[in-house]
Amino acid sequence: MFEWKILVKIIILALKVFVENTKKLSLADLKGKIELDEDYNYKKVKKSHVSD
Repeated sequence: MFEWKILVKIIILALKVFVENTKKLSLADLKGKIELDEDYNYKKVKKSHVSD
């Protein structure tokens, strides 16, 4: 049976490899893929979250 320390090291190594090989999305990659609601008013939302 695996010892827990060895298993933890294997999982950490696998996560490091996964993170290194995962492509990070840039804003340019997201262009045209996100649709915003036409009725959305960011100024109104911003005002409602600002504390006095």
